[in-house]
Amino acid sequence: MDDLDFTYQLADAKGVVVLPGSVFGPGGAGHVGFTFVTQPEEVIRTGVRLVAEFIEELERSRGSR
Repeated sequence: MDDLDFTYQLADAKGVVVLPGSVFGPGGAGHVGFTFVTQPEEVIRTGVRLVAEFIEELERSRGSR
């Protein structure tokens, strides 16, 4: 899965929006960028938890193949 697919699937599955690293050029491909702006700490913690859940779900689904 490339960084763009990851960002779309994360947004769809968990409602968390991150930037695909490839928008910053070829060196960013395969990475994602987080922007916290001025969100309250609890919102940031929830977002990080949801990203972790998404990654764990991806790992589980790949293990079942």
